[in-house]
Amino acid sequence: MSNTVYQKDKIQRRLRLDDNKFMCLISEGIIQDKLQYSEKELEEIKRFLRDHPYSRDEIKRKYKTDSALFDRFIELGFIKNTQLFKENEIEIFQSFVRLRRLGYKDEDCLTVLTEVGVPKDENLAENKLYIQLKDLSNQTKIPERTIKFYEKENLILPPRIYKNKRFYECRIISELELIRDMQSIGYKLNDMASFLEKVRSGDETHKSEARRKLLEELETKKNIIKKIQKKVGEL
Repeated sequence: MSNTVYQKDKIQRRLRLDDNKFMCLISEGIIQDKLQYSEKELEEIKRFLRDHPYSRDEIKRKYKTDSALFDRFIELGFIKNTQLFKENEIEIFQSFVRLRRLGYKDEDCLTVLTEVGVPKDENLAENKLYIQLKDLSNQTKIPERTIKFYEKENLILPPRIYKNKRFYECRIISELELIRDMQSIGYKLNDMASFLEKVRSGDETHKSEARRKLLEELETKKNIIKKIQKKVGEL
């Protein structure tokens, strides 16, 4: 590591640290309050900030939490009395906001979180029943934008969102492949939407009738294709 020396203001500009967040690093004992820092100290700052990306003020602004309410989180043991926080340490604030949106008052939100704890999001990336959009596109050879269009048109079931990424139930693979192949032989999206709606309805009578009708249509098309192939061969 070199002996390069960095001025305090240069580090702040480079790491986009305002005065408050820089003082948080000092209060946490990560660095000393001085005007120049070594490259080793710079790397230590970057490492710590990667692990602790959020300051108190940033959390307060993001989750609309005043000082009194923030202190209640500390008092109840939801968070530690520190200045900078890890990603998983703000899950309690995310859960708090969800309860707020459901109409709970702040103190009621705290009561619920005290009794049931922080709900854990299911890791869809490790759930074999779900497939991410990019993998779904690769497997079906259907562009991502087309899959999103089908989703918008309610042709396929909507995905679940996990870490800002779309995850679809794996059973949708066969539906997408069917849509793709049926379009290739002249079927319209409206036809497929009507068929899929019936087979998803849960009514066995509707399912059986929809399948029977489609299979009959396909058999008719197959017979027509055979006749065309024969005529082409005779030319």
